[in-house]
Amino acid sequence: VIKEDKIIDIDIKKGMKNGETIIFKGMSDEEPNMIPGNVIVIIKQIEDPLFTRIDKHLFMTHKLSLIDALTQFSFKINHINGKD
Repeated sequence: VIKEDKIIDIDIKKGMKNGETIIFKGMSDEEPNMIPGNVIVIIKQIEDPLFTRIDKHLFMTHKLSLIDALTQFSFKINHINGKD
C-alpha cells in the first residue's frame, strides 16, 4: 500500500443549500482486496451578520431616515465576497 495525498477540487455552485452533499465516487483510501469508498462533502452554511439567505437569494437590511428615502440617497454595499 502506497500512501499519497490527493487534492480534490470542489465546485460549490451558487444557490447550493445548507446540508446539500457532493459525492466523489471511489475517491476514498484504497486497501488491497477492497473497493474504495466515496468521499462525501456536506455543505455547511455559515451565518453572516449582514446578509440573510432565503432560497437562492441574499437579503440585506439597511435602516435609513425618511429624508434619505425621499432624496437621492445612496450607500455602498460590501458584498459577501468582499468586493464593493
